[in-house]
Amino acid sequence: MNLLVGIGEGIGNILMTTPLIEALGRLGHTIDVIATPNYPDTLELLQGWLRIRKPTLNVDDLDLKSYDKIILTPWFGMAQLFLQLPNIIAIPNRILEVKSEVEANMDVARSLGYVGETPPYHSEYNQNRDFSMYRNFVGFHNGANPRWPFKRWPYFPQLAEKFTNVILVGSLQDKQDGFPDHVLDFQGLLPLTDTASLLKELKFFVTNDSGMMHLAHAMGTKTYAIFGPTSPGKNLPNGVILISQKRLCQPCQHSANWGNCGSVDCLTTLEVDTVMEVLR
Repeated sequence: MNLLVGIGEGIGNILMTTPLIEALGRLGHTIDVIATPNYPDTLELLQGWLRIRKPTLNVDDLDLKSYDKIILTPWFGMAQLFLQLPNIIAIPNRILEVKSEVEANMDVARSLGYVGETPPYHSEYNQNRDFSMYRNFVGFHNGANPRWPFKRWPYFPQLAEKFTNVILVGSLQDKQDGFPDHVLDFQGLLPLTDTASLLKELKFFVTNDSGMMHLAHAMGTKTYAIFGPTSPGKNLPNGVILISQKRLCQPCQHSANWGNCGSVDCLTTLEVDTVMEVLR
């Protein structure tokens, strides 16, 4: 079949659709992708992947009548333009309250005949950038989506003091004061495909629940993820090591408390030594 997959919006959301795309490709379908990312260069993580015939940001690039089915994943930002078309499969956001985002996407592949394990994540990376000199470095991502700053664990500068070789990745919006002088700061300096190449070389990676968590996982890097308010059941990739206090109030992502907890004790009381115990 000729399929169109609508994806958005964060880096993590988009990477969480790649097992679905891989599964559909294994079934022999032809796949185009239309994306509504927060950051347009996110699409570069899919460009060049042989499972996708055409990745685009522009609906005018597509002949919508040519598709046997159009699959709309939960965070696709143009859904209202598509819902009146025939052969739509729309994954509702509400299902993410009870199921991981990856598996909610995979349900579509299984409904179309896919049998077997969930495929791994996929991301393209810049194969012309050599970051092998950083193989003994630990990577940190201290940021998160700017709309949800309460996802950020505040003590990455103190954690950096525990390691000799540390690299920061992310955007300029992730900047934080207090890091030791020995930390190498790549925030805001690298395109996403270069960041992927760097992550691929690191010894291991420590991150908040963020797009960088998913990108490091896609690159096969051992990854530790610090979760506070957000739901590991929805967001945590298989194989990523969870660091969480597991308080009774966690997670609050699908509750009325989401974004309304002034203290965010689940993160502010998570001590550096506790994180180090997991990393050891």
